[in-house]
Amino acid sequence: MSFPLRLALGLVPYRDRLTLHHADIRDILPQLASNSIDLAIVDPPYAIGQDRKPGGRRWDADEIAFDANFWREVRRVLRPGATLFCFGASRTSHKSATAIETAGFQIFDQLFFAKGNSYPAGDRELSAELERIGSIESAGDYVGWHTHFRNSVEPIIIARNLKPGQSLPDAIASGGIGGLNIDAARIPSQNDDRSRKPGTDRKGHALRIQRRGNAKSIPHPLGRHPSNLVLLHEEGCSSDACIDSCPATAIDENGRRKCRAGRERASRLFSRLYYSSRATPGGHPTAKPDPLCEWIAALTVREGMNVLDPFGGGGSISIAIARRGGNVICVEREADYVALIESRFAEADRE
Repeated sequence: MSFPLRLALGLVPYRDRLTLHHADIRDILPQLASNSIDLAIVDPPYAIGQDRKPGGRRWDADEIAFDANFWREVRRVLRPGATLFCFGASRTSHKSATAIETAGFQIFDQLFFAKGNSYPAGDRELSAELERIGSIESAGDYVGWHTHFRNSVEPIIIARNLKPGQSLPDAIASGGIGGLNIDAARIPSQNDDRSRKPGTDRKGHALRIQRRGNAKSIPHPLGRHPSNLVLLHEEGCSSDACIDSCPATAIDENGRRKCRAGRERASRLFSRLYYSSRATPGGHPTAKPDPLCEWIAALTVREGMNVLDPFGGGGSISIAIARRGGNVICVEREADYVALIESRFAEADRE
């Protein structure tokens, strides 16, 4: 993290902001006081049936994210208005969403991050599978047919700890917390003149849009409002050019065909994060990209707040929280990953 931020935080060692438990989160939650946590960023097992290695233990088989009782305990320890981020897989996140709502959270959005270096998790070639089960006659009709897409987009459920009918301002005014620090994550507008005249209503319009007054709408000086679609650049991308597999490249190719001159870079409308070599630290199969975790932390973490990271994994979430000045309660069940988290914090403190 940059020197100015460390200076602003009083040069507190990152390790001093970490409380690390080598345990199952279900054993730790009952020990936490009610209304003691300001934010939860949760990266639970996706329960999509992948193995860590051939013949190895199934590292993501736990369906804890689908258990409403687990989320009730998470909600108990969160302050009123506190925000919950829950990572998930496109094929199973709906189960997490149902459990989160059943526990009493109010889901208000989903965040999606697009990546190019993904793989088709769980995919099988149907012709080979049919041969394997002895259906030789059918196999010939399914050459080139498969079971899954390549997973290039992952959803993140975003919810708030609110009572029925309670608004976020009401919760904050009553001693709660919450909200998004939008100004910390605005999309640079690159000095574009984005001012525009008030919209007009014409015959045949399916949707009527009105802006008050006759003056031009003036864009925010810090840039565009961040989007809930985040484009994760690939290794090899730069501010000048992107490689072919980059999500921004695909969006821009469509923009060049559809938009007028000067507006062909459609990716300028979305939040974009650049590749970090620390995004996939060795030893963890599902480490979240550091830039994504730092972006979420910038949106949500205030200095001194208490943040829960119940599935520590490769440590990317906890490191991002500590860098923004948050005090993180990190829980990790596997000894290898506890050691990995410790080593990453030690490395961060040497920066």
